[in-house]
Amino acid sequence: MPLQPVELASLRPFPLPKSLKNLPAQFLADFSRSYELVQGFVEELPKYRETQAQIVDVANQQIELVNEIVQILEEYEAKSAHISRQLKTMEELYREFLNLETYQYQSLSSNFNQNFLRTKFGRLAEASDKESVSLVRNKKSLAESDLASFLSEFKQKRKEYHLRKEKLNRWEEDRVSGFI
Repeated sequence: MPLQPVELASLRPFPLPKSLKNLPAQFLADFSRSYELVQGFVEELPKYRETQAQIVDVANQQIELVNEIVQILEEYEAKSAHISRQLKTMEELYREFLNLETYQYQSLSSNFNQNFLRTKFGRLAEASDKESVSLVRNKKSLAESDLASFLSEFKQKRKEYHLRKEKLNRWEEDRVSGFI
């Protein structure tokens, strides 16, 4: 039962025992003038004790509620601090992601520029040509057993050069849609 605020209109007198009414008027007058006697008498009344017990129960319930609220607030503060730490971590990770993304796009744009790739592919074709020419220059005297392997290796190097050179020519003439 929730405790209601006390208002003067809601106050009801405690029922007095009938034996009190049988006392002489002088004794009742002396009794009513003594605050301590009236207080002690009222505190012994069953209705007073019942009301006091109700007030104590409601006060205990309120204390329990306040303790629960305090516990919830402490949990909330702990969770709030944890969320704040995670949010800071996420913000740091997001900044790092943006930096890496920017770096990635810069790297991709410089490495996958069409002109850059054509130049690089042209250098590969030139390197293949130089490899086959240096192969011939280094093999001046060959035995017949080495001749077959030399010719096979030379053919492979020249084939690689001509394939790259043809792809580069097609690319420069826009006969292909891009780097293949």
